Amino acid sequence: MKRLLFTTVFALLFSAIIFAQVPQAFKYQAIARDLSGNVLASQNISLRINILQGSPTGPSVYCETHSVTSNSYGLMNLEIGNGTYVSGNFAGITWVSGTYYVKIEMDATGGTSYVPMGTSQLLSVPYALYAGTATSGMNGPTGPTGAAGTNGVTGPTGMAGTNGITGATGPSGGPIGPTGATGATGPSGTTGATGPSGANGISGVTGATGVTGATGASGASIQSGFQIFSSSGTFTIPTGVTQLIVEVWGAGAGGSAGDGTSNSGSGGGGGGYGKGYFTVSGGQIYTVTIGTGGNAGIYQSSNPTVGGTSSFGSLIYASGGNPFSGGCCNSGGSSNGLIHEDGGSGGTYGSGAGNSGGPLGTFGTGGTGGHLSTSGNPGLNGMVIVYW
Repeated sequence: MKRLLFTTVFALLFSAIIFAQVPQAFKYQAIARDLSGNVLASQNISLRINILQGSPTGPSVYCETHSVTSNSYGLMNLEIGNGTYVSGNFAGITWVSGTYYVKIEMDATGGTSYVPMGTSQLLSVPYALYAGTATSGMNGPTGPTGAAGTNGVTGPTGMAGTNGITGATGPSGGPIGPTGATGATGPSGTTGATGPSGANGISGVTGATGVTGATGASGASIQSGFQIFSSSGTFTIPTGVTQLIVEVWGAGAGGSAGDGTSNSGSGGGGGGYGKGYFTVSGGQIYTVTIGTGGNAGIYQSSNPTVGGTSSFGSLIYASGGNPFSGGCCNSGGSSNGLIHEDGGSGGTYGSGAGNSGGPLGTFGTGGTGGHLSTSGNPGLNGMVIVYW
């Protein structure tokens, strides 16, 4: 009976694209393997997915099915929310209320005889879905107003207007009579033109900057994924990522040729395996090197060669397997990883080739030896997988 083994890249990998409404789906990836750990490559597989509320045995608020075909590495890609509808309402799920779990069931033959694979809690809600219901963080308080600057210098007084016309002198009487009434005040002279404005005063000293308000709580965000390297290249740390998990497999050595008399050739050693956990910063660039499988031994012409070393920058490496040469040493490769396993040794005189260390796959295996008077077979290339 076949089943899925999840290296769980239950990766909520999606791009938050701004449209008129929030996208109602999130990406899901998994690697399918059989009970022996071999990947189920290029195989039709049926999945049934339930979103459970409250607990691993809680009620299903949404159910859908998917029919997918795994790639050559057993990898399956699908979007939860865009499958074949069975029940519930995906758009109606209130992600900010309570906890939710994803239950996975599978039929490895592509039928409908589903077998439970496990239930996992959604520990981080997809950003675009959460943003549809989440509230913004509180604004910090406004800082105090700075002190006022000093007033500018007062401009000069404008010119005085002209005096009014003097009234006529009254006639002289006899004895001086009583003082006559004061004549009416003449009309006011025309107001003089406004004088030019005085120069601006020196600006006051800028007040001290108010205390910055507390930063509001950040909304939910997810940055996770993985990348498989089967050929050499570079890897740039995504923005915001601070932790990496890296797995490396060295290449297998080539198998030797038969001796043309009574002995078949010997298998090459398998590549080593290593796994490590590293602290990184967004934007850093690392060189990824994939070890090349060792050359096969050619009958009556050349000896087999060692498998190449795979590495991720200077952080971690796994060396290739060794070939059988001169009656000795077709041992497996090694690694400096926190978790590591040496590759398997190749058999001698017609025995099989050595497997790679760690989880087995179509990489890192030594080449098989040639039969009697035939050439051997080359080793398989290494592999690097990066998770964040």
